[in-house]
Amino acid sequence: MTRPLGDRTTVRRRENVAELESADGVVVLAMDAPHCTPFRLTGGGMLVWRHLTADRREARTVVAEVASESDSDASEIEPSVLLFLAELVDLELVEAHERAD
Repeated sequence: MTRPLGDRTTVRRRENVAELESADGVVVLAMDAPHCTPFRLTGGGMLVWRHLTADRREARTVVAEVASESDSDASEIEPSVLLFLAELVDLELVEAHERAD
């Protein structure tokens, strides 16, 4: 079972990820992953993906931005977003690093 990331974990998109966006979603693919299976993101998943960048950012920043854009309460969506980010790490689409401070 996937364990949610901590809110102070830094996250970023992996460099080797291809994406194809349409009006109703985005398909992402880890080009160098052994399984290399396309993964379709829609709704909230697509919104989270849009707020991930190639630069490291704290997971809680992504949560705050998604909450703001979706008119949601950050404390309510945080558990789901952190779990989803962990799933993206498992799929080798996102890198995560725990902060040591």
